[in-house]
Amino acid sequence: MMAKNSKFVIADDHPLFLRGLADFLHQLGYNDIIQSHNGADALQKIVDHHPDFAVIDIQMPYLSGIEVAQKASDQSPDTRIILISYHKDPVIVKMAIELNVSAYILKEDALYELKNCLDELLKGNSYFSSKILGYSEKNIENDNYISFLTPTEKKILRLIGQEMTSKDIAKEYGVSIRTIEKHRSNIIEKLSLEGTPTSLIMWAKKNKTIL
Repeated sequence: MMAKNSKFVIADDHPLFLRGLADFLHQLGYNDIIQSHNGADALQKIVDHHPDFAVIDIQMPYLSGIEVAQKASDQSPDTRIILISYHKDPVIVKMAIELNVSAYILKEDALYELKNCLDELLKGNSYFSSKILGYSEKNIENDNYISFLTPTEKKILRLIGQEMTSKDIAKEYGVSIRTIEKHRSNIIEKLSLEGTPTSLIMWAKKNKTIL
């Protein structure tokens, strides 16, 4: 299959961005482009037309880009999904990786990166924005650590990140300071942190996006 004969479904609920995306693909020489303005319609078009590529915004009405990717993998498995988003949320990136989407690029750089993305996909490779991976890899690694924390430990860690003392947290939960100190000790052990007075608060502040 020649690259320029590739069929696309593109979906975004912002008309100006959608038009700009279509115009850019036309400039690259792609002409078989089907447009959609929401997630549910995008999924239906993918199922009906089995495009080679689907460029899907993550945040859309009715179905999110993640949901579209998940459902499309069963109903149109040969369609390569390219997710676009303004967000670098490590949880969403992790979900995309687990769904085996072909690409994930930042919306702010979409037109700049899309050509390189398609070049890589046509070679059989995947493509993730370097900005996304640079931001997410450490957070995804830390997310594996916090999966071992109990719900109570996660709540306490969030409060520690807000610079609340053990006394403040004990008062908040109506328990003894000794109980909170025991939780702190368990959290430090689970996160493999140094037992210094500031190690826990520094970790909590640095990783507040995954707590």
